Amino acid sequence: MIGYVPLYRKFKEWEWYDEANTMRLFIHCLITANHKDNKWRGITVKKGSFITSIGNLAHDLKLTKQNIRTALKNLQSTNEITVKTTHHYTVINVVNWAKYAIGNNQSNTPTNTQSNKQVTSNQHTPNTGLTTNNNDKNVNNVKNDKKKDKEKEPGFLDDFSQDFKDTFKEFKKMRTKMKSPMTEHAEKLLINKLEKITTDETQQIELLNRSIENGWKGVYESNDTKEKKKLKHWSEY
Repeated sequence: MIGYVPLYRKFKEWEWYDEANTMRLFIHCLITANHKDNKWRGITVKKGSFITSIGNLAHDLKLTKQNIRTALKNLQSTNEITVKTTHHYTVINVVNWAKYAIGNNQSNTPTNTQSNKQVTSNQHTPNTGLTTNNNDKNVNNVKNDKKKDKEKEPGFLDDFSQDFKDTFKEFKKMRTKMKSPMTEHAEKLLINKLEKITTDETQQIELLNRSIENGWKGVYESNDTKEKKKLKHWSEY
């Protein structure tokens, strides 16, 4: 894409400037966002916005999906961006994009782009902000990401964070390597046991990691968890 996004020296004073992943993602959003409203598959992608997915962002920035999720949360917490996710794609909008929009006008549209449906391989897609071969490939990539996540993450894990899900997957891998794979019923029983031991997700992750480190097939209450329960019990009086 022709054009530029100016960064002022004061940018160094920005609160996320020293948080590398968050800063990289924000700059990526600035230079990827549409410079004008565009139509894509029956929807309007506003200027300052673009269509992507967690998988595409992770690939473009050479970061993990969890890195991307954390950086997105950081930027949303200070109202730098808004994020709207559907079953097929994610729309990211840079809240104050107009302030950075100098040099991005209609004349910056690549002259060899014949239409929104005819984009050559290596061009920056003008109507979505995605750098891929074509829009269909982008949507397929997003669908594949969602499909993989759905296959790997049972419905009863929906209310847990990605950190918990990742740790739970590692526990399941360990069980499989021990030639003692878990059925879905066994997984639910394990989740229920964790919930009975503690409702603190951070502690639940610690218990799972403890079992992984020791090669245990189950999860067991630690002395630290017991102590925290006692403290909580007495604080209620």
